Amino acid sequence: MNRHGSLAAPASLASAIARTRSFPWSRVWRSALAGSCRSASGSPSRASTHLHRFVSATPGEGRSADQSAAPLSPQKVLATKRQHRESPAPAKLAERLRGPWFVRKWKEDMTTNQTAVVSRGQASPPQRNSRMKITGSKLIRWAGFSAMLAGILFVVIQPIHPSDTIASVTTSTWSIVHSLTIAMCVLGLIGVAGIYARQMEKVGWLGLAGYIAFSMFLLVTLAWTFAEAFISPVLATEAPRFVEGFLGIVSGQPSEISLGALPTLYLSAGAFVLLGCLLFGIATLRAGILSRWAAGLLAFGGPASAVVVSVLPHEYARFAAVPIGLGLAWLGYSLWSERHENAVEPMPGTVVATNAGAA
Repeated sequence: MNRHGSLAAPASLASAIARTRSFPWSRVWRSALAGSCRSASGSPSRASTHLHRFVSATPGEGRSADQSAAPLSPQKVLATKRQHRESPAPAKLAERLRGPWFVRKWKEDMTTNQTAVVSRGQASPPQRNSRMKITGSKLIRWAGFSAMLAGILFVVIQPIHPSDTIASVTTSTWSIVHSLTIAMCVLGLIGVAGIYARQMEKVGWLGLAGYIAFSMFLLVTLAWTFAEAFISPVLATEAPRFVEGFLGIVSGQPSEISLGALPTLYLSAGAFVLLGCLLFGIATLRAGILSRWAAGLLAFGGPASAVVVSVLPHEYARFAAVPIGLGLAWLGYSLWSERHENAVEPMPGTVVATNAGAA
């Protein structure tokens, strides 16, 4: 009992309190937060081992109560922090804080595959990811496949097309043939766009004019065929005179009623296909990227079809479109079968440098 009348604390209790105050609890808390007190292999971690040794020690075995209450030296604190930073548990925690695995993978790909174009001694902004280039070349390649299908359909449709009479409008053959024609126009628009995109830098304004004219021909044909496939069968019973006049525009028969601007629209399709085939074929032939024979056949098909249509009757004039279809299918095959190494070319006068090569 002390002088104040209370019981004195035993020496062992005072020693335990002193050791508790001097124990580095922050180290134990950080280790427990990073990976608990046990490692992945099942053995006790540094924090649990340190806590066990510290608590089990007595003043007589290890150090005295005064030494236990003494603060750690600065060198000891720095060594402890350095050892904590190098431990695997905080590294795993930091990796988890970077985000999900797919986000980390995307960041690594963007950093690894980032390219820069150096032109005239000055570095321009980084190019797109190389995977985007591969995807773009694949899209152009499949556009060639679309052009090939469009050309094949363009050839197949001509011999099986029914006669342009009001009796054929309500038949199943009429519906099937015009549905194939609509598919041909859609595939042709995609295919011609891919052919132009592949050689855009070399065909110049001549290729651009041919591409626009040929695309306009496909658009006009698409709208005209849609009207023949879905509007004419409905009006065949309600307005037969209008349907006969509408079909007479194609077959060359005079109409009893006024059709407004429809005859001019149909003639514009012929002008577009003539200019489109001629200009686009010549531009492709001069570019020299795709097959020259296919480009020459397409350029010849436009004027040849105009001459044949003006000479032969309407029943045989359809076969004048066969060279155009063959040229388009041949160009599509040339684009589709092209190697990927030749599909992606750097801009003239530029040097492509990657991060890996710079390293």
